[in-house]
Amino acid sequence: MTKYFLIYLLIINIFSGALFETDHARAKKKKRKRISEKTFHLLEASGGSLGILIIMHGEGHKSKKKSYYIWTYIIFAAWLTGIFVVFSRLLG
Repeated sequence: MTKYFLIYLLIINIFSGALFETDHARAKKKKRKRISEKTFHLLEASGGSLGILIIMHGEGHKSKKKSYYIWTYIIFAAWLTGIFVVFSRLLG
């Protein structure tokens, strides 16, 4: 079960990071068809926050938008807390 969960997290983070990078490229080209922040927050809540944070810090995309930045870190912290609690109960 743990193996499948880790595979899921890997896939959702790669997908989230790729989508975030796509939005960054569209923003640079000033295209109108962008991906909504709600979509990114949904991906983060689904486990893809690490992939988004890596692109956010690597590319600087949405890093100056405080409300987005704060919510992303809140979701990431919730995931870390949840993972810690679940694994500590499984192992201990």
